[in-house]
Amino acid sequence: MSYPKEYGGLGFQNLHLFNMAMVAKQGWNFIVKPHTLVSKVYMAGYFPNSSLFDAHLGAATMNQNEGWKWLWKIQAPPKAKHLLWGICRECLPPRTRLKESRRAWQAAGLEPSISMVLQQHNTARAALLHLCKSNDANTAGKIAMVVWVVWNNRNNWVWNLTKESGQQLGVKAMCLWSDWRAV
Repeated sequence: MSYPKEYGGLGFQNLHLFNMAMVAKQGWNFIVKPHTLVSKVYMAGYFPNSSLFDAHLGAATMNQNEGWKWLWKIQAPPKAKHLLWGICRECLPPRTRLKESRRAWQAAGLEPSISMVLQQHNTARAALLHLCKSNDANTAGKIAMVVWVVWNNRNNWVWNLTKESGQQLGVKAMCLWSDWRAV
């Protein structure tokens, strides 16, 4: 991008300054066009109770979501962590899949701790945050991998009409997790 145009680049002299100029331009659009959808979304997410100039670094909702830091410390592939994050942000509806996949939890050797937590918490978000916070990084990673494999199995059933048994899912999750750890 910083190569001259005659050599196939875009001709930028300093990418950092270009990026800062684009951020400033977006900020200007927030001020001049506050009625646009983009402005409303960013204002609601980053400075719902103040103006752009009075906003602090970080989200306004940081204290509510302090438990999320545990999601990023687990030992699991990024796709499993992102799935947990999506469930905890209530972007993805897990419905009762956590309870329905009992055989997968048994095959993975995680069923005793999962069933107790699911009885204590009435939402998947609360249960997953508790599991990630109360277990070590490896166990939480195994839990994340089982959740991801169960979610993937559900998607395969919806889109491809293929389904694996709970026993297969638990074994598959542990194999994928151990392969990922070995790498």
